[in-house]
Amino acid sequence: MVNWVQEVKRHSYEVILATLLPHPPDFAKVGGQWERLSSRTDQVKEGLQKLIMLGPYDIVSFEVWDYIMPYWIESIRTELSLKERETIKSLLKRTFDMDMSPLPFLADKIYHFLFARFESVDPYIQEQGLQWLQILTSVDVAVPFITILKAFMRLQQEMKSHDMTVTERYGDTNQQHGTATSCRQQK
Repeated sequence: MVNWVQEVKRHSYEVILATLLPHPPDFAKVGGQWERLSSRTDQVKEGLQKLIMLGPYDIVSFEVWDYIMPYWIESIRTELSLKERETIKSLLKRTFDMDMSPLPFLADKIYHFLFARFESVDPYIQEQGLQWLQILTSVDVAVPFITILKAFMRLQQEMKSHDMTVTERYGDTNQQHGTATSCRQQK
């Protein structure tokens, strides 16, 4: 890698992160889509292209990717219509495709930011993960099935442990209230 790129990464890590976000600070809005009047779709396109182009220079490490991608996917979800998402379809496919992407990590790392949402017990966070998955699959991003399966298995385990914690804390509500479930068990 070029030495000056390594130096910038080492000394200005936070600045690099800020410039790679979909809504960078004003000091980072220089050149490209920021120099002209452009639509939000064009800004998203150019931002994602920037991420792809930086892949070979080892700037977009797993940690950087895992930090910035939730912002990008949420921006796509909230700011682009379904029709506008279609215009970035090929770019998203190229970004997430294991064969075409210049990112130096495997599928479980590429999708970690997404499936980490399913490790939360907060239903809002889980729903957000499902919405992001829907966005990716709606533009034909081929998310590996085994990765989805592992994530849903972790979600199921998390929900079971959460249910057990609730039961331990509040007791079995079926036994307390004499519901139909406990009546059926007695017969």
